Amino acid sequence: MSDLAKLLAASALLVSCGSDPRQWPDLDAAGVPLGPVCRSGNYWPYGERGDNHMHPGRDCIGCHTRSGHGPVFTVAGTIFNAPHEVDDCFGYDSDTRNHTAAEVQIVDGNGVAFTIIANRSGNFYTTYPLRFPLRHVQVRAPDGSINEMFGAASSGDCNSCHTRLGTVSPLGESPGRVTMP
Repeated sequence: MSDLAKLLAASALLVSCGSDPRQWPDLDAAGVPLGPVCRSGNYWPYGERGDNHMHPGRDCIGCHTRSGHGPVFTVAGTIFNAPHEVDDCFGYDSDTRNHTAAEVQIVDGNGVAFTIIANRSGNFYTTYPLRFPLRHVQVRAPDGSINEMFGAASSGDCNSCHTRLGTVSPLGESPGRVTMP
């Protein structure tokens, strides 16, 4: 086996659900150099070991669906400290004991209001049977300030749209990560 073939085989072993081979592009859409950004300085170190803090920023629902492992979430994502943080970087340190908990407040397609509290890596998730599209989604900080999503959300897979670089779709535009207000 050639050295190139060995390198490609080793690289394939490192790829996991939601991994992005272009994790750290050189420039964003405006031509601004990005480089790796992780405000918390802490990264998920445990690979595919199941845990509620695993893989911040990655496509939670998509990975759980493809792999068949873990709970089947209706809504899941990560709240970050900055809009362009890399996958596996721990997001906002939401801690109910220290009164720093961030909440994701949702109103589903039937008008049911639901609140999800993020965890210490910024991850939030629920298996509660919500009806789509979600009419209203907002992140509420401990001080009461709000970061609001405008428009309906057709999916609860927040990190699939709120990627490091953001996405543009027929339903709207995501400029980057879900962030604290």
